[in-house]
Parts: sequence; C-alpha cells; structure tokens
Amino acid sequence: MRITNSKRWGRGRKKDSMNTNDGFKENTDSVDYTGCVRIFNGADGEWLAKVVDSSVSDVGGGKNKRRQQQRRKRRGDGDEESGAVLECIEQLLPQQSATKSDIYNVQLYIGHLKNKQRRKWVFEKATELAVDGICILDTDYTNQDQSSHYYWEDDRDKHRAHVIEAAEQCERLTIPSISSELWSMERLVDAIISSSIETTTIHILIGPEGGWSPGELETFSKLVQSQQNENDNNQIVQVDEDEQTTEQDTSSSSSPSISDSLLLSSSPVQFVSLGSTTLRAETAAITAVVAVQMHRDTVKKL
Repeated sequence: MRITNSKRWGRGRKKDSMNTNDGFKENTDSVDYTGCVRIFNGADGEWLAKVVDSSVSDVGGGKNKRRQQQRRKRRGDGDEESGAVLECIEQLLPQQSATKSDIYNVQLYIGHLKNKQRRKWVFEKATELAVDGICILDTDYTNQDQSSHYYWEDDRDKHRAHVIEAAEQCERLTIPSISSELWSMERLVDAIISSSIETTTIHILIGPEGGWSPGELETFSKLVQSQQNENDNNQIVQVDEDEQTTEQDTSSSSSPSISDSLLLSSSPVQFVSLGSTTLRAETAAITAVVAVQMHRDTVKKL
C-alpha cells in the first residue's frame, strides 16, 4: 500500500499524463483524491483506492502499536483482527508481466545467512534490483549451529513482509517469490536440469580463487554437462555465498583441474567475476545481481 497525498493529486483535481506547454494539463472531476492510497497485490496492477470503512485501532507503529496491542491483550481481545475496507476508484497502472519483461528474469540463489538483519538487507536490495525470485541454499559453507527447533518457514513469512515493503517503496508491481525451504546444492542442480524452460543461460559467479568447496565444484560440473546443448536467453544467478576466511579459501583450492574444466565449458554456462577480494555474503549477493545484469546487457549490445 502506498500513501497518496494532496501534493500529488489534490482535492477534486487530477494531473493528466499528457504534457502541455505549461507542464501538466489539469483535469477537474468530482473525486476527492486527498488521503487516497495506491494499492497493488502483485497480480492486478496498481489502483487508486479510498478508505470507506476502517476498524483499525492500532494506528501508528513502534512503541505506540505495541502498547495498544498489550492493552487489547489485557482486555482479552488480543486476537481481535483489525483492518480496513478500501474502494478501488480507478486503475493507475496495468500489471507488469514477469515472463515477458527483460527486467524480471533474474533468480537469486544465496546461502543461508544466520544473521536476520543481513538477510533482511539482501531481500530488500534484491527486490529493489528487480530480482524475480530468491531461493535460500544450504551450502558447505552455511553456518550449521542452528538449533534443532529452527524452522525456515518462520523467517520466510517475515522476509515476505520485507520484500512487500521494498516493492512498495520502489514502486514495483511484482513481488519476488521466496523458497519455502532451504535447498541443497543437489536439489538446485536437479531443478535446473528438469526445468521446463527451453532457453536458459546460467551465470555462475566466481569469487576469490578456491572459493568453492570440492562438493560444490562437483555439482557445478554436473550442471555444466547438462547445459552443454542448451541455448541462452533467461537468467539464473548462482552465488557462492557465505563468509569465507583466507584459511578456507586456501584449504578449498585443491581442485584446479575441475575449475579449469568449468571455465572452458560451452556458452550456455557463462562465468562472471566478482573480483579478487573476499566479500561478505550480502555484499556478494547484491554485487552478483548487478554483475549479471550488466553482463547480460553488454552481451546484448555485441
């Protein structure tokens, strides 16, 4: 939901999209746009709406919202639902198609980050950079000290709220999908191989030398072999994610022959470098999205 105020629309006045010598042409109608909101659901475009019935009692946020929730809980109505009824006035923008646009065709696969704030930052920035889907991977470098009662589904719901908020702020009409569970590297490869997409380019991002574990190199080798006869069009991003120390880089660089065979593979798998320095996981993820988009645009111009 996006707030619309009188600075944009005004009372009984709407700015026409057609330019004139004096700027925008103003049309006067009987609708009061003051206090209206712009709403979207990721499927039907953007609409201008007006609140016709409101039962929201916990307006505001932060401490005030928490205090009001605590008061309702003490009164015994803590589970009472609150909300508002909106009346759609007119459609402002048609729905963007994720399958036809060249913008929304990037899938981000990132290793699980233990720190929730760092994960939130990745989800927000990936949404702003028009990533269409985010999948969390359980890699060899993933932090394994999660408690036995940890459930990714709980965090997934929170991150969905984060991507919706980011979509509102950047005025995007689509919402990135989020994986319902942690994926293994083997599952990632199997999903790509069995994908119904006929034309696919897989961009594998290279970090510092030795950044992959032997197990990950083996799965990428399978991926390369399966894609040798494919053409390229759609974008799939693979990020070797999670923090890596210099010692880890050194100890995992014992398979140069596998790396060389990957680099000499055929065109359906294209390699994009993230540079020679070791990046934090969230930095690498966002750099990866930008690098693949720039690489794709450069290839199209050639």
